[in-house]
Amino acid sequence: MKISLKKQIKNTTTETVNSDSKLTETAYLLYSPANAEHLKKSIAQFKAGNIFKRKIFEK
Repeated sequence: MKISLKKQIKNTTTETVNSDSKLTETAYLLYSPANAEHLKKSIAQFKAGNIFKRKIFEK
């Protein structure tokens, strides 16, 4: 299985996906060490029950 997340060609960004989109999204999110650490902390907070609901859009 080959995943090419992004390829820069001049001023254009192309994306190639050769696998399930969920796997591609996960690989993309974990690509940056800082982002991976942030997600790891967020998952730990969720598992510990440190969550709250918030309305995103007010009508």
